Amino acid sequence: MSAGKHEVFEHSIGGHALSGGEHAMLVDNEHLLKPFQSRGRGERENSFYELVWGMADEDPTRGTPAPTSTSVKCREQSRQALQQIIPKFFGKKDVGGQSFIEMENKTRHFRLPSIMDVKLGSRGWGVNASEKKVRVEIGKCAEQAKMGFRYIGIKKYDSNGNVRVDEGKTFGKTRVSATKHEGLRLFFSSLLPLPSSPSNSSEEERKQKAEDGIGEVDVKLLKKFRAKVVEMMEIFRKQSMFWFFGASLLVIVESDPSAPVDDDGLPRMEMCLIDFVHSVLVGTDEYERETADVKVVESENRGVRKIGCGSDSDFPSIEDPQNWARMANKVEKTSEVEGCDRHILNSFYCLLEAVDVLLKGNSE
Repeated sequence: MSAGKHEVFEHSIGGHALSGGEHAMLVDNEHLLKPFQSRGRGERENSFYELVWGMADEDPTRGTPAPTSTSVKCREQSRQALQQIIPKFFGKKDVGGQSFIEMENKTRHFRLPSIMDVKLGSRGWGVNASEKKVRVEIGKCAEQAKMGFRYIGIKKYDSNGNVRVDEGKTFGKTRVSATKHEGLRLFFSSLLPLPSSPSNSSEEERKQKAEDGIGEVDVKLLKKFRAKVVEMMEIFRKQSMFWFFGASLLVIVESDPSAPVDDDGLPRMEMCLIDFVHSVLVGTDEYERETADVKVVESENRGVRKIGCGSDSDFPSIEDPQNWARMANKVEKTSEVEGCDRHILNSFYCLLEAVDVLLKGNSE
């Protein structure tokens, strides 16, 4: 399917449009074109990329940080760190009267890319959200505050190119703390051969068939994912330019058994962070406002933190928007730069915790 000379991006999952139209993501000369979102969100995300990739020194959509802020003092170090873990940026591009963010297509080296999109963080609302909006978002996925992340989309192919796992936002919203590893299990498990089914099968029957076709967890591949998360964390610790709300971790794994493998002999795997509309620039008024809860909790805790997500009893009611702030302060500060986003670091720890639960269950 095409839109003019541009092909519609066929591997979209989660919140990105799959079909044609003005909201479709396009492919142009191996680059990905992400349409500007409405209500100024497109301009905001484009400004993020311009700032990180050194195409601008100011961000008119987020404000100007204080000259003494860590965002300014360590800007070049932060840029170098972030450039390692986000898609390459090629600027703003207009196509048919519509504006797009032109970026690297991370799937371009894959023949059959299985993809998982994980929303990081323990709050589901963006910047400048009203109290009503906060309540609505908490209601949509109350468990995200405890889990520290949420599955947005999972699409997994078998070796014949058939989509065998295809989960969207509803799947993520129905995970609870005790089952937060289930998305990882679906994505990193082998697939069993399936008998053919009648064309008039119900959606529920097809879902059950897909679940029955999930084999054992590929422990080696899951450990590879874990190592990549740790590696990304170490890079992320070096940046103090932004705090990230609403960002996602995109994970891509090659499903074609005839495709070239990585140096470790395992299927090719790539990861990056995406979705930066709600990132806030450290040192700005917006940053002070959006991270105020963290500072309150820091004062209450007197700097005492621990690694990991803790148990449910560590947190207040799910109706309390400060849940995310309390989680953000469970991260050790031993090796991160001043101003680093502890909210996302904690989310990485929560993800590692889910990985370890899955690994333990497959070693017994």
